[in-house]
Amino acid sequence: MADADLKQFIETNTHQALKSWPMRTWTLDQLTLAAYYFNPDLDLARANVANAEAGTVTAGARPNPSIGLGAGYESSPESPYLWNLDFTLPLETAGKRGYRILEARQLTEASRFALAETAWQVRMKVRSALLECLIFQRQVGVLQTEEKVRVQQIHLLQRRLEAGEIARPELNNAELDLTSLHMALRAAQGSVDTNRSALAATIGIPLAALADHDFTWPELETPSPVSTADIQREAALNRLDVRQALAEYQASEANLRLQVAKQYPDIQFAPNASDLEGFNNFSLGVVLELPILNQNQGPIAEAEARRKQVAAHVHTLQTEAIAEANGALASYKTALAQLAEADAGLNTVQRNLERQAARSVQSGEEDRTFLTAVQIQAAITARAHLDALHNTQLALGALENAIQRPLTQQTGAPDVSQQPARNER
Repeated sequence: MADADLKQFIETNTHQALKSWPMRTWTLDQLTLAAYYFNPDLDLARANVANAEAGTVTAGARPNPSIGLGAGYESSPESPYLWNLDFTLPLETAGKRGYRILEARQLTEASRFALAETAWQVRMKVRSALLECLIFQRQVGVLQTEEKVRVQQIHLLQRRLEAGEIARPELNNAELDLTSLHMALRAAQGSVDTNRSALAATIGIPLAALADHDFTWPELETPSPVSTADIQREAALNRLDVRQALAEYQASEANLRLQVAKQYPDIQFAPNASDLEGFNNFSLGVVLELPILNQNQGPIAEAEARRKQVAAHVHTLQTEAIAEANGALASYKTALAQLAEADAGLNTVQRNLERQAARSVQSGEEDRTFLTAVQIQAAITARAHLDALHNTQLALGALENAIQRPLTQQTGAPDVSQQPARNER
């Protein structure tokens, strides 16, 4: 994560100079760019693009002419030496070369969309791992705060039990709640480590490389509302898998035209020069395939069936994309409403109940057991708020994945087509 070329890669794609390097704290966008720099899945996708681009060169190649030389000897006294020269010049007809080039270019375009989709899936993995890591870090903090309050509560209950003010089951219930809290705390701490490891794996670096780095997500607490019309439009037009399928459809259309053009035979010009018994001979021949027994009907039928298959695939993908976007949008709106309700409940407990309980304890109306009970309620409400925030960000991630475009990213889409400098090294 201290690679100087990574620094240049981030600055190039964010159009901003980094104030310090190596960075101590990383944002979602910066971690995504690091994954674009290191992740091996993108190397494979880039290799596929290069292979498709090479196929365009192959498709544009013209057939080479051929030449044949022959020599001989005979017993004729006039001219015992014989020689023969054959030359063949093939010419493609009916625009076959143009259709091949068009097909290869569309397949190259499809491979570029596949590269972009691979980059998008890498970003979603980074987002998911970072979200889980930050949420569980906050959960650890909330649980540790609740743990302190529950320990105080148990001490207070033990004193009241010794004074004969409460029964033993009340203390037992508090101790069981504390035990359950300890288990939840250990699970949350383990989840932080697990998701940190998943984040390192997605970036393409060892876990130790993240040991001295922290993460921040300024937009985590404020997921923004979205427009229904914009989401449906993005689902129909921006989905990378749909655009890849459209490019494949155009390639299948070009292949169909190529197969139709192959009904018309290519021409081979075949001039010949020879010397036989002292006479110099020259002839011009033309070789032409006769489409009598086979008019390329089989390959034409296969190409037409392939085009229909790809067209159906495009329609299916588009329908699924719109349905997925609508479902994700509904889930996100529901999650936003639940988050707003959780925020209201948290504010009520923290601003009103805790203050009122503290004043009651100071005035002598209530003892500290009442205050700890209210503080525990505040901690439980904070956990509910964190769960609602987690669900909202999960729903937002599903919505972004449905349209395959980030809804909170401030910078433009990075260029993932170029090989990183580490590959050259």
